[in-house]
Amino acid sequence: MTKLIPYFNRVIIQRIEDKLDQVSKMGAILIPKKTDKLQKGIVYSVGAPFKKDENKYVEEGNTVILPDYKGKEITFNGEKLEIYREDEILAIIKE
Repeated sequence: MTKLIPYFNRVIIQRIEDKLDQVSKMGAILIPKKTDKLQKGIVYSVGAPFKKDENKYVEEGNTVILPDYKGKEITFNGEKLEIYREDEILAIIKE
């Protein structure tokens, strides 16, 4: 299987989107209102640190909180992914 690994301190994220309430019972497509809901994603792949002495803080499989804006959108192996710099990730959700 082909693996996608970003350069340096970049992280590839698969965004978690709530699918609820996107279509009404009558079939109309609903436009989501801006809310204070957290933007979350799953870490798909992590690049090497930019400098040798830097640590990687996020790991593949982590659930993270993302900024309100989207990263660079790409499609790889049929999956919609986004690329962020590691320092753009706001938090890691640990359970």
